[in-house]
Amino acid sequence: MGSWAQLTIRDHGRGIAKEDQERIFQRFERAIKASEVSGLGLGLYIARQITEMHQGTIEVASAPGGGAAFTVELPVAATARPMSQWNGPPGDEKKGRLGTDRDAPTRRPA
Repeated sequence: MGSWAQLTIRDHGRGIAKEDQERIFQRFERAIKASEVSGLGLGLYIARQITEMHQGTIEVASAPGGGAAFTVELPVAATARPMSQWNGPPGDEKKGRLGTDRDAPTRRPA
């Protein structure tokens, strides 16, 4: 079995009730009323989508009054390159680093 990277983010807020912990990962959902906090309710939905696209998981551990801990686990590829060497996905050389045209490599005709 391969290696996994784990990242946990903790806060000391009001916490999230057990019955809300799955719902908050859905689109446009929040743990508390919209009138009490800003945002669109998309952050955790997007985080889960990205995590799952990379065959990882994201979970929350929380209780009302006890803050929350969000844990992301992602598989680590044996052939992973440092971000300083990343120029986009294979076959996408035109976009350059992180999807921009800046520093894009040029190809010469064969």
